[in-house]
Amino acid sequence: MLSDLIKRIKDEFASSRMELINQISVSDAEYEQLLYYVREKVKFTHIQSIIPVDEILSVAMVQIAIRVYSEGNYWDYFDEEVGVEISQSKKYYFAQIFAKTIQKYRLFELEQENQSKYSYVENIKAHAFVPNQYLHNYFDFLFSFYDRNLFRQLTDGIDEDIDDLIGFVSESLSRNGDDVSIEKSGNKPAKSYKLLKATRALIAQSTSTVVSDTFFDHLVLMDNYYYDGKLPTKSDRFSEAFQEWVEKKNSEINASDSISRKRKAKESFFHKPHFLIDRNNSQLYLVIPSQKFRTEGFVNDAKVEISVGGELITKHLE
Repeated sequence: MLSDLIKRIKDEFASSRMELINQISVSDAEYEQLLYYVREKVKFTHIQSIIPVDEILSVAMVQIAIRVYSEGNYWDYFDEEVGVEISQSKKYYFAQIFAKTIQKYRLFELEQENQSKYSYVENIKAHAFVPNQYLHNYFDFLFSFYDRNLFRQLTDGIDEDIDDLIGFVSESLSRNGDDVSIEKSGNKPAKSYKLLKATRALIAQSTSTVVSDTFFDHLVLMDNYYYDGKLPTKSDRFSEAFQEWVEKKNSEINASDSISRKRKAKESFFHKPHFLIDRNNSQLYLVIPSQKFRTEGFVNDAKVEISVGGELITKHLE
């Protein structure tokens, strides 16, 4: 029921546990209830000089950005989803209500030079963090960060890497559009990914703690699959999109010819130690792919411990 959803949303806001409105989960059935709520607001709301707070409307506006926004004017998607005629003045009023709501609860707010009706919308998209239409590009971007910077280092503090990421994304904001380019690194060419400008602004303007909290769970998804082949068990939009992203990446590898497939596999996922069978010579090899180590704490003696029949064998790596 709508009343139950309203109570849950208001409790979430009051709890002070969240930093972004997208952290409030909404099922498909609840989303339809939110759209009904918005339609009623359109019919019965009168513009007033004192801007009110409305947690339910704010969640609905963020959910529209999450579920259907792709590019261009946010309000076009809003109109289509709500399905009733809404005046421009009322849309601007709703955007002001959103701003008043995030200010009351001290949630993230973009620093912007000009507070126009368009800048209010950027905050709505920022609180969506990554719209569903951008999720595959988001995981491409995140994997590039993981691949070039982290590898198996998630148990270590990654604050310094996050700070570097914030600085990099901040610099990329000077370019127009929704494309962000990861510069060439070593023998890896530069790559560009589609990442919403509001998403980049959120990363650039948040604290390293907020960005780390936002990214970390998704880095764990990537790390669990990258080394152990484990896919997420819980069902949320990021977990589901990650599974689709993995399936797409594996399909791209399998669709290539054998030489290209080996090269791509080496560059992509398969950094978990694995066995290789040489049937012609009746030999079994344990393959330990290249690993990255942080320079601090590394004593130039990388080694691996292997248990064979209860006996522990230590092998030094090149």
